[in-house]
Amino acid sequence: MKKVVLTGGPHAGKTTVLKALQETFKDRVTLIPEAATILLEGGFANLGETVNQNDTWARVFQGAIVALQNHMEKHYEHLAEGAGSQLLICDRGIMDGVAYTPGGVAEFCARYGINELEAYNRYETIIHLESLATADPLSYGKAGNRWRHESLNHAQELEYATRLAWLGHPNRVQIKGKNIDEKVRKVVEHINSIL
Repeated sequence: MKKVVLTGGPHAGKTTVLKALQETFKDRVTLIPEAATILLEGGFANLGETVNQNDTWARVFQGAIVALQNHMEKHYEHLAEGAGSQLLICDRGIMDGVAYTPGGVAEFCARYGINELEAYNRYETIIHLESLATADPLSYGKAGNRWRHESLNHAQELEYATRLAWLGHPNRVQIKGKNIDEKVRKVVEHINSIL
């Protein structure tokens, strides 16, 4: 079962694109929800609400995300095969955590027991949507995602860090710009070509 990752910095349009993919391809694709959102909605202490921002919190949170991501990908692959889906689309992938923890790719992989090459090879394609924080900073905002807490500067840093996290993947597609309809069109075309 081929897997594609949809990623990007904060306010990149992932939620809108994922909804469009579900509407367009229906049961031909199976969407894997974002592990971080599941954990936060399930009660994991949210950065900025109940805990202070620090490296310890980020590392603990990413450890939980890595474990959940691994289990969800296996579980959804089983569900997708049973449903006759042709493709899994992940709302973020295992290497996204590199952007949210200190130390870079090597430290992230060592800390969480991840083989870097295997982590990249588990995904067919990485589709990176550019964040509004870099595409159109004046339009960047926190609306639309109750867990988004990043300032403009932090969102820009996360956009660039997410790009670097996936730099080792051989098949990356970067979709730049601020027009969400154009982003949707390009992602749909790309998914169609994979199917």
